[in-house]
Amino acid sequence: MERERAWLARCAPIFMQPEVDVRKGNGLVKLFFEFQHDGQGRLCCDLVVVLESEESYPRFNLEARNPIATTFYRSFNKLKFGRTADLNYLTFRGVDLQPESPLPWASIYSFDHSGDQSLMHGNKGSCGPWFSLFYHYKKDVSYGEWQRKGDRPLVYLNTQNHMMGEVNRNPDLPLKAWETYLLGVGSQATAEAYARHHVTTKPLLWAPLTRCLTPKNLVLDERGEPCKRPCCAGQPPDGFRTVWQTELVMDVPFGAKSPGGVARDGILDNERGNGMRGEGLGWLRERR
Repeated sequence: MERERAWLARCAPIFMQPEVDVRKGNGLVKLFFEFQHDGQGRLCCDLVVVLESEESYPRFNLEARNPIATTFYRSFNKLKFGRTADLNYLTFRGVDLQPESPLPWASIYSFDHSGDQSLMHGNKGSCGPWFSLFYHYKKDVSYGEWQRKGDRPLVYLNTQNHMMGEVNRNPDLPLKAWETYLLGVGSQATAEAYARHHVTTKPLLWAPLTRCLTPKNLVLDERGEPCKRPCCAGQPPDGFRTVWQTELVMDVPFGAKSPGGVARDGILDNERGNGMRGEGLGWLRERR
């Protein structure tokens, strides 16, 4: 795994996201990765991008609120996928783990490519001025076509559902560059489980009704479901930490230092990728 760690530190994408989308609570949460060989024998690195959620933007006023369409959209995702978090996928093809390789990867493929669509305007159609519908394009983009910082490609999150591309389709909008983020070892299934259980669910259509019908002595979690955490069952915080202690690991962003002061490269140590966030620290606690 050391060679894979070094390769990721050299080549992990830099995600470029419109700042307005980050402000509205749709920022990058975590990236899961998995190395494997494809049918042609090429080494590939599959990436799953986990973001807080998705927004439905009006077609002509980016700053205007669009709560009805957004809540319907998120509620549909919750029913279909069990989450309101957003997952998108890309694959580095032709990976070369040699440290001195002049071409550490040959291309990046995605079936979540944005094409020429932008944050507010999709090619699939529109519903009046309220929102657009977007196509998911498939595209394989070679190393030389990407803008890069060193060997790290700049991946633009161009649409409201975070489809990706090598070209900035929102040139008039300020962008946040995600150069530092959490990485976890895991497949699509790992990322799905993480998104369902570790990313806060956004407000849903049925949440007000659920809360009105809930007995006063029953605590609900952020998904509007009965909370099973030990702290909600009357156990002290120490009990909560003890119960989960064997499953906790540390996740450290690129270039950061852990609370213990040891420089890390942003790779999740736990192969299963199922750690939990430490209270108020922004780190995942280290497994004992």
